[in-house]
Parts: sequence; structure tokens; C-alpha cells
Amino acid sequence: MEHELDASEALSHKILKLVRDTLVLKMPYFNRAILKMPEWYYIPEDFSGWLDKENRPTIPPGLGTNGEMLFVNPDAVIEGYRENPNRMVHTYLHLLLHCIYRHPFHYESMDMDLWDMVSDIAVENKLLELGLRETKMPDDSYCRTELEELENQIGSLTAERIYHHLREDSELREVWTKRASRYHYDLHEFWMTAGREGNGEAKQDGRMIMANPDTEEEWKKIGGQTRLSISNQEINMGLSPNSLTSLISDVNRDEKDYTEFLRSFAKITEEIHIDPDAFDYIYYYYGMEM
Repeated sequence: MEHELDASEALSHKILKLVRDTLVLKMPYFNRAILKMPEWYYIPEDFSGWLDKENRPTIPPGLGTNGEMLFVNPDAVIEGYRENPNRMVHTYLHLLLHCIYRHPFHYESMDMDLWDMVSDIAVENKLLELGLRETKMPDDSYCRTELEELENQIGSLTAERIYHHLREDSELREVWTKRASRYHYDLHEFWMTAGREGNGEAKQDGRMIMANPDTEEEWKKIGGQTRLSISNQEINMGLSPNSLTSLISDVNRDEKDYTEFLRSFAKITEEIHIDPDAFDYIYYYYGMEM
């Protein structure tokens, strides 16, 4: 935040603080992701650098991220919280999972409408698996049934797998296009590095606000560290291995080299060596003689 907040911004800031506190309490292993992004308050008219064919701003009110900032329309946050407090907790965790799975960072190389839909489906599947009371929504039972049906059809529900199947199967894509609104919570417009109409980069006050490809590497590290934190949480809570890590088991799934993963353990443990300068062989020999 770079300016003094007006009344609606101040209220939405309090709501988002409550949302973050709730998630930190329930999911301490997500700490770094939850607290990473500062808020940037906006109204749709702020984005004059990204217009549709009628010269209207194409970013609606809502909550979204480019991986670096949390873009907040105060009215949307206040109305969403008034409608159902769980909605804002759900939305916040939804967009964080997008970043952890690095959904925003290859957006323009995809069929964007399809990627919008399948990434939302994949994230909502994970949210249902987490089963948090604080993110429960009225449509959860419908979504759970639909997702079980899809999993039986295509296997594990990663965004990439769903994308492949829906791209190849037009009938299945049509079915899920009709269902898509149940799975959509956050704005994906901030994932772009340029306007959908190809009319240049979106800026506010001359500053770039769209997704920065370099941010992907940061989220890749956060994803790996989150998995490690969850593994430690399992140990501390006495849970069976992978009872929690299975929920984000496909984060960094493209990695084949486990060097970095193993190196991360060196940061939290000590390796014991004998110090030859401090080891006194006289006392050792005397002990053997006794």
C-alpha cells in the first residue's frame, strides 16, 4: 500500500488481515505464501492501459494476483465477505494455490479460456481435499460429485491433464464449460503480460502490473519449501508420512533431479564430524587399557 487508505480500502484491508490470520492459524506450513503479496487497491477505471474494443477497462472488480501483488477491489471484498465470510478465505487460498502450482506463468502460450477453466478446476479439487471448515461453500457437494466423475474419466486432476483431455474431447469441454462458474473465484486478468486484444502492456501510473515470468522461479521455491514444511508438520503431529504432502504432491512434479530437495534438509540438521585437533588420543587409549 503506497497511499493513505480511504474508508472502503481500510475495511477491506481489515477483512484480508482476518483472512490471512485464519489461514496462517489453520495452515502454518503455507506461511510464506500467505504473507508474500502486498495489497494493491484498484477500481476498474485505473487500468486505462488495457482496454477492450470499445475502450472500456477489461479488468472487473474482484481479487487477483500476478504472483507479486494482491490486486484488491475494495467493494468486491466487502460484498463477498458480507455475502459469506468463507468466500474470501476460499478465494484467497484459491489464488495462492494457483501461484504454488504456477498456473499464471505460461498463460499466453495456452488456449487461455480453457486454461482459465482447467486451472480453476484443479485448484478447487485441492481445496475440497483439504476440507477446511473455513473454506466450505454451498456448491461443494455438487463440485465434489462432478470432480469424482471427472477423475474416474481421466485420472489425477492436475491442470495439465485436464487441459489435455478437454482440448481433445469437445463434448467433455462443453460439459465443463457449463459448470465452470462454480469453480471460478479469482481474477485471471493479472496473469497476462499484455492485453487479450494485443493492445500493449497494462500499466497503472506507468508501472507494469501484469505477470512477470521471473516470478515463477520464486513460486517454484515456495512450492518446494511448502512441501518440506508440510513434511515437518506431519512428523511434529505424529501423522503418517504423506498424509498431508499428498495434497500438494504434484507441486514441482516436473523435477527429476532431487539434489535441491535433499540439500534443503541440510539447512535444518547438523552433520557431526570428529575434530582431529580436539580429539585426545591419550584419553582414548587409556580408556581402552582399562
